[in-house]
Amino acid sequence: MSKYYPDISQYHPVRNWDTVKRSCPFLIMKATQGISYIDKTLYTNIKECEKRGIPYWLYAFLNRGKEVDQTRFLVEARFAYANFLRLMSQ
Repeated sequence: MSKYYPDISQYHPVRNWDTVKRSCPFLIMKATQGISYIDKTLYTNIKECEKRGIPYWLYAFLNRGKEVDQTRFLVEARFAYANFLRLMSQ
């Protein structure tokens, strides 16, 4: 089976995680857009990747202007999820 590197998001969801695990060395995920939008499937996708050991890369869809703020928002969204998981595991 050939390898592919899908870009997933709420608009391009994973339909079969077992197939993804077998055929994708890693996934690319839209995480945020602008300074207020977090993709609705981001945290589920991260959880599924981590559960299955699938490496992933997050990206911010940048709107024109305030690119640094938009990048910070991406980092904050990822750390907020990591902190949530840490708190839930205590």
